[in-house]
Amino acid sequence: MSAGRKLASSISYDRALATIRAAHLYDRAEDGHVVAECPLCGQAMRVDKRPGGTARFRCYAGTAEDEIVGELLVLAGHHRIAPDGMFQLLTAEDLLALPAPSWLIDGLLPASGLSVLYGARKSGKSFVALDWALSVATGLPWLGHEVDRRPVVYVAAEGRAGLGARYRAWSKSHGGPDASGIRFLPETVNLRDRDQVERARSTLAALPERPGLIVVDTMARSMVGGEENSAKDIGEFIAVVDLLRGDDAALVVHHTGKDGGSERGSSALAGAADLLARLERDGLSPRLTLSCDALKEFAEWNPLLLQLEEAAEARVISLCVEAIEQRDDLRELILAAVVRRGPISGNAVADAIGKRKADVLKALRALREVGRVEKTQHGYVPVPVAPEPAGNGWPGASSGGGSAEGETPVGGPQREPPRAPPAPDDGSPPRGEGASSASSNGRPRRALFASNGAPAEEPVQPKVSKEAVERLARLLDEGGDGGTALTPTLLTAILAATGGDEAAAFRLARRWQATLDDAAVRADRIRHQVAKAGCSCVRMAEPTNDGRCSRCYRRARKAAS
Repeated sequence: MSAGRKLASSISYDRALATIRAAHLYDRAEDGHVVAECPLCGQAMRVDKRPGGTARFRCYAGTAEDEIVGELLVLAGHHRIAPDGMFQLLTAEDLLALPAPSWLIDGLLPASGLSVLYGARKSGKSFVALDWALSVATGLPWLGHEVDRRPVVYVAAEGRAGLGARYRAWSKSHGGPDASGIRFLPETVNLRDRDQVERARSTLAALPERPGLIVVDTMARSMVGGEENSAKDIGEFIAVVDLLRGDDAALVVHHTGKDGGSERGSSALAGAADLLARLERDGLSPRLTLSCDALKEFAEWNPLLLQLEEAAEARVISLCVEAIEQRDDLRELILAAVVRRGPISGNAVADAIGKRKADVLKALRALREVGRVEKTQHGYVPVPVAPEPAGNGWPGASSGGGSAEGETPVGGPQREPPRAPPAPDDGSPPRGEGASSASSNGRPRRALFASNGAPAEEPVQPKVSKEAVERLARLLDEGGDGGTALTPTLLTAILAATGGDEAAAFRLARRWQATLDDAAVRADRIRHQVAKAGCSCVRMAEPTNDGRCSRCYRRARKAAS
């Protein structure tokens, strides 16, 4: 018999249950007591709670109670379950051994912590929350995102009357999957009432398996008597939710404030949330936009465009067929602002197009990842996407060393460029004296490591003289085709980016002109179509959409393109 078993006299009921669950000994709950597997003999044992809060064990195979208590204490230490009234301290090795953050819904909903989903009245919050909960309980992918199947408890303090119809509609639209992993609590649980909190804890403890997700719908109905604007009351509510969820996940459904742009009440809720998601609805249409305002431990995900579809007795959530279109609409608006005004800061872009700064900054990050914009010390600038001119890009040059008979060379009439270095024999782009090798898009290419394996020194950014800028501008005017004039600031940035190589700078500047010309023509077509389009819902118009609603504006853009 181990020393731990000899010295052990008792263990609290809560710690005993936590240890039994952690050691996977839990079996079932029966008539106010728990049936579990004996940690010593493997047979069934009964666990009851004594009046003093300690646990009483009775093994059906006859194992002594003090030996069971001793073994459970050993297991509690192994699973780091602290004694009642004490905090569990971790060493540095224990900290490194903690599991890495993971997802319940891949890329969207964390597997632990507090998540908050908020939106205006009638925005579809409960539909999304129920869709998430049922996906987690059944293990079905959520709109293409993989799901880690876990037991779920859904506290429906609001919208209980239509909960059955919503579940039937969801089940029918998803092929009737096995939903035995979810439990519904269709009544209000006041988390400010100690007795109700204890009832909730006892109810969760009696489940065969601890829920991996607890949904509280909504916060207002679950903190009766509390003040949402009080950081103290919100902090107490968060503490109770953390107590119920343990190391697992909780999703709290909440409302927006009067302005409709942020969550209602104290900012303490947003500060404590591991995920803060916002749901917006386009008027009374079925279109919904799910955005990520904040996400700890992970990078924020891009907005999703959803829609409410009629199914059976209620509606269900699905991806909107125009999801990519709306996302690209925002990105095109941003790109047009960057092309017209760049270099420009992210905040200035948001002000120019009238969109939320958080959404604009996320879209700018996405545009940088796909190589459409770059961030310089002066702000964001577009990356030209027009094809390069033939040959080395200088007027009079071509891939074959000359132009075909009767064909006008790209860039204007043939002539020798000023100070143009000769093209190498191997066909690589010409280089300026002392400049680093240039990539295909004209930007200098830098070696990350020297030949000896040591990190290479950062190249010195060449100084661009005013004469070089004027010379490049004059060359574009003389050899160009009347394209959009580039500002001196932009020409300076192009020369600096190409390491002072005037040949590469000319090619890059020509591509900039082509990009600006295409953007200007497209913008003119859009304005012309929008001006002609009729609009039957002017009350939804936005200033950035030329006085038209979003739907009519998108239709006009489609027609223009």
